[in-house]
Amino acid sequence: MNVRCEHCGAFRWKVENKALCCANGQVTLPPLPRTPSLLMKLLSGTDLKAKRFRVKIRAQNNALAFASLGVNEEILPPGVYCFKIHGEVHHSIVPLMPDPTVNQRPKFAQIYIYDTDNEIENRTQWNDGLDQEILSDLQRLLHVVNPFVKVGKTKQKPF
Repeated sequence: MNVRCEHCGAFRWKVENKALCCANGQVTLPPLPRTPSLLMKLLSGTDLKAKRFRVKIRAQNNALAFASLGVNEEILPPGVYCFKIHGEVHHSIVPLMPDPTVNQRPKFAQIYIYDTDNEIENRTQWNDGLDQEILSDLQRLLHVVNPFVKVGKTKQKPF
């Protein structure tokens, strides 16, 4: 990718259509917000906490997800974490409230709106071996920056 769009500055391959990125300046997107400093420290830091985060980065992401990714995957050889997907990809979305007939702790989106006093415990119930301090830091960050978490935290009554 060594050709830069004169309108938006995006890089593209020489053989790609010039209008692929911004339709020759007709589409303008707002700049992405800055990555929160906590997340930057965890992603690029050299301290023990950042290293622990990166070792379990996928599990941390799963613990904070609103839905579950469903795939038939093949883990590739050692190196940068990567997996190959066989077949189709789907998201499993649970109802907003846990089933009262089954004694089961909340999971995924349920954690953000149901039993919010025990979010960390509910997350670790479904995700073994996570660092609770890191998980708590990430959870607090999501409560500040993620608009969907904010909506789930409103004290509005159901319809």
